[in-house]
Amino acid sequence: MRALTGAALLTLALARISFATGLTDVLDSYVERPAADSAITMLLALPSLSGAEAESGRFLVANDLDEMGLDETAAMLFRSLATSALLAPAAFAGLARLRDARGEDQELRLEAKDAPWQRMSAQDRAEAAYHVARACFRDRRYPETRWWADQVPASSPFYPFVRFLLAQAEYAFGENARAIDAAQPIFSSRLPANVIGALQERTAVMLAEMFTELGLFTHAADLLAWPGTNSAFRERIERDRMVLESLTALGRHSFDEAEAASWRIETSFDAAAGEIEATVASPEGLDARAAELARSWPPRGALSLRRAWAAGHARDALATANRGRLGRAFASVFGTLAAPRIRSVDDGRSSEPAAVSAESRFFFAPSRSVDRALAASALLVEPSRPGCTGNAARILRERAAASLIGERPEPGASDLALIAAGCSDEAIDGLTGRVQAKLRGAISDEARRQSRALRRQQYTVKEAIAHARLDEETALLLVEKPR
Repeated sequence: MRALTGAALLTLALARISFATGLTDVLDSYVERPAADSAITMLLALPSLSGAEAESGRFLVANDLDEMGLDETAAMLFRSLATSALLAPAAFAGLARLRDARGEDQELRLEAKDAPWQRMSAQDRAEAAYHVARACFRDRRYPETRWWADQVPASSPFYPFVRFLLAQAEYAFGENARAIDAAQPIFSSRLPANVIGALQERTAVMLAEMFTELGLFTHAADLLAWPGTNSAFRERIERDRMVLESLTALGRHSFDEAEAASWRIETSFDAAAGEIEATVASPEGLDARAAELARSWPPRGALSLRRAWAAGHARDALATANRGRLGRAFASVFGTLAAPRIRSVDDGRSSEPAAVSAESRFFFAPSRSVDRALAASALLVEPSRPGCTGNAARILRERAAASLIGERPEPGASDLALIAAGCSDEAIDGLTGRVQAKLRGAISDEARRQSRALRRQQYTVKEAIAHARLDEETALLLVEKPR
């Protein structure tokens, strides 16, 4: 009920706004247009729209806000379409993607119970099921993860990724054989190598770690040999191989050999941790990482696909509502949008090759904190159009950027109405500098996190060797003790 009230408040607040029609322009260029510009123009148009047109407008604004990182207001607009005869299925797919990205697992699981699954397109149904499966996995609801994973058909582009998730869930649930079976389709996938290759290598590494934990060292070694020499996981594979060598020696009670391997592990892990720390050790290095990541993230290709997805659903809703009538301008201009075949949406992570240097590879794809700071930075470098509408879009971008770095609360429905109506608001003073400082801090924190994780791994191996030697010595003492 609160979601519907918020959406009604937004429409009522905008009802008195007069604007010179720019609707045709935003619809003609929705896929290519910056999110803030299209959101402002559509917000201004909403009071003059009704029925399917108003619902399509809210749907597009929700997609714009989601792209800008204004998650809460985007979720409110998606939820306001839950009773829409035409857009409820697509709105839930958008909401599921948003909930997954925010880690709102309980909310997504509850909302999935009432979602219009039967009315969804096959691709939207598969994607939404994938996001719900991820939510169940993170909540350690492994049987539910299995059920949702089974709802993703083999024809879906999400199928290999949900199988990777399922393999982890089965192993966590203690079903080792089922975990192996779940991963098998990933290796037999016929998707292009640039799409599936990295996932196949990651799966090999994951299964190798699983076999190592089970003590199946020979099988683990075979899997670690599978990725090629140019694999993005090569450094991790080499470290895993050294760990495997040490554990294999322990299995043979060859403690000197195990400790020699442990020394190599310690040297390798220290070097890797030091390499990560060195990339951000100086202000110049930190600035270089921030600049390079900003050029690669957010991924434009993925955002364009998502905008085409939203435009396609809005166009379909209008075509259904209008039954082929050409008298309404809103429906007719949608004929110029993306071709109907464009429907695919990725998982929010880039499938494009990352054009980053060796020093920046540790931070790609970005963690959530780095991701949000990069999104804020990208919003502030977008050029502004002249006029009141362009100024309102600039204000919206600044408010979104300030929200992304935690400086201001996210603008809600009434705030959006005021921003859309605004024309003379001044820029938030010093925001660009604070966003850049936040980005550098997030990258530096991520470097420390990864460095600590590597050192924890090396200590875990040393501890395992120490425990094994102690157990061996204790057993020998018991044997030698006089009866």
